[in-house]
This record gives sequence, structure tokens and C-alpha cells, in this order.
Amino acid sequence: MTASAKPGASHAVALARFLAGFDARHIGPAHLAKAKDHIADTLACGVGGACSVEARATLDMLTRCAEFGEAPVWGTPVRLTPRAAALVNGVATHAFELDDTMGCDHSGAVVLPAALAAL
Repeated sequence: MTASAKPGASHAVALARFLAGFDARHIGPAHLAKAKDHIADTLACGVGGACSVEARATLDMLTRCAEFGEAPVWGTPVRLTPRAAALVNGVATHAFELDDTMGCDHSGAVVLPAALAAL
């Protein structure tokens, strides 16, 4: 690692390479179905949580100080920068604590808003 490289940069590069070469055809049907269920569940929790006090307060604050952009805020007509949209969507997904399907599945509420905002 060079002196100018950020700590963990090699891990980020390794992850990026893995994801770039990822082929969903190598996932078994049961795992793929489960992943789709978790994604749908997370999206539903986020859209449902868009009306929560927490999500609305976060959105209100960010629409006053963040730049508008192309990333959608789920359950609303608003589009913000990817960072701001990911934050609001993550708050909304956690708001009603519905994002915990049969165990500790909170990772979807953190990962999916960020990943979709980055597209």
C-alpha cells in the first residue's frame, strides 16, 4: 500500500473486483429466491417508512440543506443526491422496525438504500 492510499483501500478494490465479476447464474435457485425476498422486504419497509416522523424529519432537513439530484427518495416524488437519498431511505427502512425477517437482517436497510442510490 502506498503512503497516499487510504487504509482498507485494497479491501475496497478486492470487493469491487468481486462485484464486477459477479454472475447471478452461479447462485442456487433457493439462495436467489431468498435474496429477492429480502430485497422486496427492504424496499417495502422503506416505502412504508417514508411516512414516519423520523423519515419525514430527515427529508425535511435534507431538502433545506442538501442539493437535489437524481436519486429517488422512496415513497415520495423527491430526488436528492445519492448520499442524501441513501440516508433518508435508510432511516425510512428502519423507522417501523419491520426490517428484521426471522433474525438479524438489518443489513438490507443499510446496504440497499446506499447501493440503489449509487446506481
